[in-house]
Order: sequence, then structure tokens, then C-alpha cells
Amino acid sequence: MLTLLVRPAAFEHAPLRVVWISGASDPRACGLSDAQAALLRACAADDSVATNFPFVAGRPAREVPLWIASLSNLVQFLSASTPLFRWAAARHWRALCASSERVLVIAGSCGAQLLRALERATPPGVEVRAIALGPVAWRAPACLEVALVGERDRIARPFVRAGGGARVVSVPGVGHMDYLASELVLGAVRGWVRAHMESWSASRAAPTARATVAAMASARQASIDASSATSSWAAR
Repeated sequence: MLTLLVRPAAFEHAPLRVVWISGASDPRACGLSDAQAALLRACAADDSVATNFPFVAGRPAREVPLWIASLSNLVQFLSASTPLFRWAAARHWRALCASSERVLVIAGSCGAQLLRALERATPPGVEVRAIALGPVAWRAPACLEVALVGERDRIARPFVRAGGGARVVSVPGVGHMDYLASELVLGAVRGWVRAHMESWSASRAAPTARATVAAMASARQASIDASSATSSWAAR
């Protein structure tokens, strides 16, 4: 990934952020395909990052022959296990995480292997949760919650093992290249993101509500104390 060599992107603060991570068909670009961008817009238009990892601006995604895309993804998959990749990628991942409190990752194919390497660099206090589409990884990321695996996906299936923390969902009629064309997959991803956004909103609202109740109780007690003090003073 040549884009790892550039300066990390700067992000405005967003408490919750949704990102796409997958191998790049063109290693010189990290633009999203039309289907990837459409999925992010449908999930969280205001809270998503409009580029693939490492999230830097640059040349847009372009169509490349399938054999070049496959070779590029294979190289990224293998390099994700190396110390050099983890070192170069960590600064981009930390730049993203530093701007958020919770990061929701949609990982496609070997994006699961990339995420496995990245999550080690997650700063303390930042929550990362992931859903994977046809995950290709030697070991699942610890943050992976759901793995969608097509019944016709002969690439991802050998990598998916039962057990662990992730729930594996088999998707009928889907091969390795078909995930973003499946309404079942798109609906599952949108539902997963929506559930996390709702739980995040509720968790942020709960402390505020508790603080409001506590403030009201404190004000009520202060009023009672002031009333008692006035009565005592008047009685003297």
C-alpha cells in the first residue's frame, strides 16, 4: 500500500464514526468504489469516512483488471502480518481513532486481516466494533462481532472457523465478489450499524439524564435547606 507512506489524514472530532476497510485493488489509491460509498452513505451519511484505509485523500478508485486486483489484495493480505506494515499503518489508524470515541468498521475480504493488525494500535478509551463481509484473515479480529459468509464464497469459507466471539451468518447465493450486490447483506450491515448508533445514543443520553436528575435533586435539597434556614433565623 503506497498510500501508507503519506502523512495521515486529519479528522474533525466525531463521537462515533463508520469506516470501510478492505484491500485496495489499486495500491496507489484508497478511494471507495461506487458500491462501497453507497453502502456507507446508506448507513451513516454524516458519520462515515469517504475513503478506504488508510483514509487519505488522493486519486479516486479506478477499474483495474481482475488479476491485478487479486494480486494487489494478496500482497496486502500477506504484508499485514509484517512488523513494517503494522508500524506504517498504526499512525493512520491512531489518527482516525484519536478523533472518535467509537469506530464501527465494515471489513471486506482481507480487510479483516488488515483490521487484525490495526486493532493492536487502538488508543485506550476508544471502542472498535466490526462486521465483516467474506472475511479473509488468519485469525479473526478481536473486535469482530458478525461475519457474513456467502454460501458460494470459496475464498473466505476456508478462513472462517466456528467459535470465537463473532457470529457467523451464512448468506445464500453469494460468492466472494457478490456481497455488495446482495440485498440480504446490505440490509444486515445497515441493521448492524443502526443498532450500534442507537445504543451509542442511548448510552450518551443516560449519563445526561442521570446528571439532570441529580442536579434537580440537588437544587430541590438546596431549596429545602434554604427554607429551613430562613425559618430558623426568623424564629430567633
